[in-house]
Amino acid sequence: MLIKLFKIVRLVTFLLDASDDANLVTISNLLLGDISGYLNAKHIELKDTPLSMERLELLARKFDQKEISSKIVKEIFRGCHHDK
Repeated sequence: MLIKLFKIVRLVTFLLDASDDANLVTISNLLLGDISGYLNAKHIELKDTPLSMERLELLARKFDQKEISSKIVKEIFRGCHHDK
């Protein structure tokens, strides 16, 4: 339970680093949905991926503008993390 709490705190801290013009709803949905699901399945943490807030903001902006789908977001995230 305590480990789960620490993971949530890290995600929230990551979210707080977003720029003022970022869509926090989309970013939080991506973090808490697709991205955290992927991290849990792979047993890794966000800090172990190349995902930066700038990259996440870009993904969220493209998603909000309907330039990419949630399926593409998942594929991009999977592609940016190479299994070791």
